[in-house]
Amino acid sequence: LYGLGTKVVLQAAYFIIVARSLDPGGYGVFVALTAALNILAPFLACGTGALMIRATARRQTDYRPYLGMAITTILSTGALALLLAPVALVICQGSTKHLLVIEALVLTELLLLPLQQLSAQAFQAHAQMKHSARILAGASGYRLVAAVGFMLLPIQRTLDTWAMLYASATLLSTLTALYLLNRSLGLAPLGLGPLK
Repeated sequence: LYGLGTKVVLQAAYFIIVARSLDPGGYGVFVALTAALNILAPFLACGTGALMIRATARRQTDYRPYLGMAITTILSTGALALLLAPVALVICQGSTKHLLVIEALVLTELLLLPLQQLSAQAFQAHAQMKHSARILAGASGYRLVAAVGFMLLPIQRTLDTWAMLYASATLLSTLTALYLLNRSLGLAPLGLGPLK
């Protein structure tokens, strides 16, 4: 509850800051793309995080193979989404306008955030909810810092700039989550072990 509550408050704060800093058209594109990608995101992980939780709850030794499978799935589907995004943009829009924004948001929402969520799920599987809450709140915290920088620093307040700051903040929070995961529970080799 702490992690989700903190996440919602921090998310609201950075969305308000960004809404006040970007022009209405840029903010509308950002919100629309983020919403569309958030609809796709749960499907790209193929439920592997939930499978890891279930398997680990039954037998702790199943943690590493299922974590490796989940990471492999997220990296594969995220990379595929990064490759297909420009094609989809040209088909839907007929041009490559906002390509940088779309690639940054696809990277963020379909690759980095699922890795963060998987890290939180790994701690849930081991009943370490404090670490899971920190990961959830930390992601929004990094984004809030990026939004404040976007508002205060003497930089161009364009959609492209915000997309890059947003992706950078998410990259930092994902690396932090993976570091915490590796230090506390360990990472796993990539592979589809449980599916063989």
